[in-house]
Amino acid sequence: MSNTTLKPTDRGMLACLGAAPGAELPAVVSAAKVPDPIFAVIAERNRLEAIHVAAIHATDAASPGDEGGDYEAQDEACSAVCDYESDVLLRTAPTTPAGAIALLRLLAEIGNGCMVGGSGYARAILAAVEAIERGDGNV
Repeated sequence: MSNTTLKPTDRGMLACLGAAPGAELPAVVSAAKVPDPIFAVIAERNRLEAIHVAAIHATDAASPGDEGGDYEAQDEACSAVCDYESDVLLRTAPTTPAGAIALLRLLAEIGNGCMVGGSGYARAILAAVEAIERGDGNV
């Protein structure tokens, strides 16, 4: 018998994993937390909305009181926000309770901004979020 001590290498370990059907990576790798994607989506939506608001202010400043102002940049920014909301925001599912709450808060804010005098839906969403955050244990 040989007195040679075998030292595993990364390459050797990967080769073994590839050769062993059903072998899994160590728990450390699988336990790594993946951030909730909804937070990045919300951040991008808010960035686009800030551009939209800036375009509104620029249009208002360039032609105060003039309804015939150049609204092209404003319209493009508005379309970018609306397209992003329908194509990405509303199609991204939160993966954590905190992400779900953040999405509900944003949806309430969007709904409230779209309704003159506020939205009953927005108030109901926020009331539900507050009940969840209180966490009375009945969920």
